[in-house]
Amino acid sequence: MTLIHMHHWSDALAKASSLFVTVPDGATGRLPLVCLLHGLSDDHTIWQRRTSIERYAQRHGVMVAMPDGGRAWYCDSQLGRYEAHILESIDHVERLLPAVGTRTGRAIAGLSMGGYGAFKIALRHPERFCAAVSHSGALDAIRFANDPGCGEAKYIFTGRGARAE
Repeated sequence: MTLIHMHHWSDALAKASSLFVTVPDGATGRLPLVCLLHGLSDDHTIWQRRTSIERYAQRHGVMVAMPDGGRAWYCDSQLGRYEAHILESIDHVERLLPAVGTRTGRAIAGLSMGGYGAFKIALRHPERFCAAVSHSGALDAIRFANDPGCGEAKYIFTGRGARAE
């Protein structure tokens, strides 16, 4: 298994960003790509630190891209264009590495906030993903927008910091 730590310029965020990509050893030809999104309390490094993602990717012969999604719920908002950033990151990986590069070879998944982001992005861009997976997805956006403990959420889901309806 090869683990690549990529740094690239994100036009969507207007700043540098990073992501991890796993590439199975011994792979020939183009590989399916899974984009794996982290939760609110983590970052893109959580998958290497707390899971066996490399072992699973090797076993199933898939590349896994793990971009940094910040705390913006993978939405385009006043906190940044994070939905656009994720799509841009996938395009970046597919330009540089041997990914299938088509809808039939691309899936998106995530945990908690990342599960919300995976479903949202896949539903908004069905031409790009053949599958979407939400692990313990935080799918009730209105609840989070009105939760004082989720400070960023009110700006993301209402655009003004007002109460979401």
